[in-house]
Amino acid sequence: MTGRRAPRGWALPVGLACLAAASVALAARPSLMGAPAPDFTLTTLAGKPLSLSSLKGKAVVLDFFASWCGPCRDELPSLVALEKRYRGQGVQVVGISLDDSAEPVRKLVREFQVPYPVALGDEKLAERYGGILGLPVVFVIDREGRVVGRHEGETSVTAAEADLKKLLALTK
Repeated sequence: MTGRRAPRGWALPVGLACLAAASVALAARPSLMGAPAPDFTLTTLAGKPLSLSSLKGKAVVLDFFASWCGPCRDELPSLVALEKRYRGQGVQVVGISLDDSAEPVRKLVREFQVPYPVALGDEKLAERYGGILGLPVVFVIDREGRVVGRHEGETSVTAAEADLKKLLALTK
């Protein structure tokens, strides 16, 4: 529609319809809070097997992201710092990229010197985690494998660290 404007009056109803559809989708999304985190087996970018069940006994910060996502890129330095700060306390950060191919993710991992395992996920895995409608989404999983936090958007690392501090305080 070059040079033409949309008819007046359509934006509000369409916007409200989209908002209502998103609200229904969010309401229909199953809550994983307190439930066992869905297990997965993936291959990391380094070619090593990675499963959530192999991390039992550790607190896990699971970051769903994409290389093309601005807020995801912005939070990477905070996730790297989080990994370094808490790894000696039994915490493991794991990155799950929802990119279509590994190459842009490899480039991002090199650029930010990501020290934790990163693997490519897919729509099925995102759906098992309650549907990932926007990125980034960070889950905090306790040492028994239960989801204790789900945080969306740019403040996800700060909120995830607060959950992590509570978990670590409980285990002392």
